[in-house]
Amino acid sequence: MQTQQYGEDGVCAAYRELWEETGIAKEDIGLVHLMDFTYHLSDVRLEVYAGRLRSEVAVHGEENELEWIAVGHDFFDMARFAGEGNIGATS
Repeated sequence: MQTQQYGEDGVCAAYRELWEETGIAKEDIGLVHLMDFTYHLSDVRLEVYAGRLRSEVAVHGEENELEWIAVGHDFFDMARFAGEGNIGATS
């Protein structure tokens, strides 16, 4: 997880991080603020953004292999995803 740079607002940081981690440019996607998480004991606030690609793009990841996953996928699958099911969504 990265932090905002001095003077950078949350959405600009989200676009920058998306580009740095995946190669998806701001022109490829429109991001909207979805929610925040505050971890009081660590004095950390996490902003969550979601978006829809405007066209197909190739992605790359330096730390982990990236893959496209269908929206209907079981994101509660704790054998595959970290976070104790907290990224799961219901339709």
